Amino acid sequence: MAWDGSAAGLLWVSPREETYEGATYSEAESIVADAVFDNRPAACPLVEDAARDVGGNGRAHVVLRPIAWQFSLVHGGRKEEIPDEEGLRPIQRWAEGDPWLDDHLLDGMKRELLRACGFPEWEPGP
Repeated sequence: MAWDGSAAGLLWVSPREETYEGATYSEAESIVADAVFDNRPAACPLVEDAARDVGGNGRAHVVLRPIAWQFSLVHGGRKEEIPDEEGLRPIQRWAEGDPWLDDHLLDGMKRELLRACGFPEWEPGP
């Protein structure tokens, strides 16, 4: 099944492999949450442009699907492991306007990811 205007972006990050005494080990890596989400990531315009190029307009269904092994998320001086595929459901939002991936949407998705990783994160007050 396909929809007009569908586009996907993939960010692939692999743990660094170290060799010690002839054996190869993968070292767990850390991702800083603020660096990924703040200041509108460079991938946002690429995904938006791709969706528009194939006919996307109006509301957009935005899905963030982190799939991680041996990665931790760093935020506020803490480090928490990113849950595996079974422990972390897709983070979904409906977006309107231009750009679709605005600061409000990205901030909400960041807070949901932080909560899923075990950080105490609350929605902002009115």
